[in-house]
Amino acid sequence: MIAPMRMPHSLYRFDTESIKVYELSKPANFKNIANKARISATGNNVHPSDGAAKLVDGSKTSLFKFYNAAMTSEQSIFLEYDEPRLMNSFTITFERAGTTDSDNYQFTYSILAQNSQDSTDWDTIADHKLANRTDNFEQIYSFDAKLYDKIKIVMHSCKTGADLTNNGWPSIAEFVVMGQIDEDDKVFENVKDNYANLTKTELPLNNILGNDFVKIPSVA
Repeated sequence: MIAPMRMPHSLYRFDTESIKVYELSKPANFKNIANKARISATGNNVHPSDGAAKLVDGSKTSLFKFYNAAMTSEQSIFLEYDEPRLMNSFTITFERAGTTDSDNYQFTYSILAQNSQDSTDWDTIADHKLANRTDNFEQIYSFDAKLYDKIKIVMHSCKTGADLTNNGWPSIAEFVVMGQIDEDDKVFENVKDNYANLTKTELPLNNILGNDFVKIPSVA
C-alpha cells in the first residue's frame, strides 16, 4: 500500500493578497448606493429648500442647489462612506431646460474618488468636463471596479449668457454611484422586499402575528 504523500506545511499557508484579489474579482451585487453617503458642500451656502437629499433622491427634476448665489469661485460637493465600497460607475445629471436654453448655461466640472484608508491621493474619474442644460446634461463614467469611500465633485465654473461671461447659480439634479451594497444594506433590502410581499397578501397582519403586534411603519 502506498502511503499518502505529506505536503510541506508551507503549502497550507494562506496568501492574504490573493484572497483580497479574489474578493475584488468576485461578481458584485451593484446597485445605486449614492443615498448611503453623507453629503456636504463647500461654502455652507446651500439653498434652504433644495438640500443635499435632492442630489440622490432618484429624481432628475429636483435640484441640489449647493451654492445659493452666482458662483464666482470653485466649489465642491463631497459624498463620504463609513467604509470603502466597491464601485464601477458614476452618473451626473444636470438640470434640463429643454431643447433650448435662453440663459445658455455651461458647467465645467471634475469628479474624483479616493480610498482614504489606503491613500491620500485622488483618482480622477472625469477631468474638466463640460455640460449644459440642453443636449449634454447627463454623463456616465464607467471604470474598473475599485474601492472608494470618498467622492468629490468639483464645480470649476458655472457660466451663462451668449458669450458665457456671466456667473450662474449652480445646481445638480442627480448623482448616481453604482457600487456593491454592504451587509447592512442587504438586511434592509431583504426587510423591504419581504414587507412588500407581505402587504400584497389579503391576510391581515394581525391574523399572522397576533393582535398585540405593533404596526410596521412604511418602508420607502
